[in-house]
Amino acid sequence: MAIIPNDEKFIGLSASVDTTERRSALINAESQAYTMQDIIDTAGLPYKVYTAVLSQNGVSAPVANVLENTLGVVPTYSYADVGKYIISGITPSPFDTSKTFMIAQGGSFNVISNIIGGGPDAGKIQILNYDTSGNLTNLSGNDAYLEIRVYP
Repeated sequence: MAIIPNDEKFIGLSASVDTTERRSALINAESQAYTMQDIIDTAGLPYKVYTAVLSQNGVSAPVANVLENTLGVVPTYSYADVGKYIISGITPSPFDTSKTFMIAQGGSFNVISNIIGGGPDAGKIQILNYDTSGNLTNLSGNDAYLEIRVYP
């Protein structure tokens, strides 16, 4: 991946155009070809992201409506207990827990997410959903919003 320097100037040409014979040796030596992917990579986010809206019925595993996923993996959701959900299939790759940021929220609920540190679920993500009284409760009928950012 090429990162385009901020002060770089360029003219876009079709990939089929061969300009090397039409320029001087000095210009050819100072030229750098960039693709549209290079432009996207340069302007892109400095992190990988997974964003989803979670819904759940009864005691089933949450279902994710994925809005964006640049992690390169597909997380798996499971129902652990009332108001407790586990997300697996993300670690050990692609993230280092010290470079991972998560946001979780629900309509009128207090949703908390954390990376589990030890035991058989180490490296998995736990989602806890509390009602306004502070009691764990299932998402049933309510959505939760989750974003995981993984920095390089």
